[in-house]
Amino acid sequence: MLAVLLIAGLAALGVRALNSPEAATAQILLDGVAVKTVRLDQDQIFEVPGRPQVQLEVSGGRCAFIRSDCPDHICIKSGFLGTPGESAACLPNRVALRILPGDGEGGSGVDVVAG
Repeated sequence: MLAVLLIAGLAALGVRALNSPEAATAQILLDGVAVKTVRLDQDQIFEVPGRPQVQLEVSGGRCAFIRSDCPDHICIKSGFLGTPGESAACLPNRVALRILPGDGEGGSGVDVVAG
């Protein structure tokens, strides 16, 4: 009986893993053009292509600006983002960060549905 329950539990976990959504992604834009997309389930620190003075970090399923030569560092103060639809920007360096769902699409564009 215990073996049957154990096998059933492992099978359920396997099915759940197969059906789990893909990790969200962070899309990095320079002058409004996507220059890099990274998965949020792979921790890393990287420079923005074309803007080596701007550095971002992916950690714990979220992404943030961590270094920039801009004067006010508003981009860094935005903190870590991880929910699809969130965004931050470093305007002086013309770099933007967008969090996208795991499918890499921008979503439906619908913010709220009222019934």
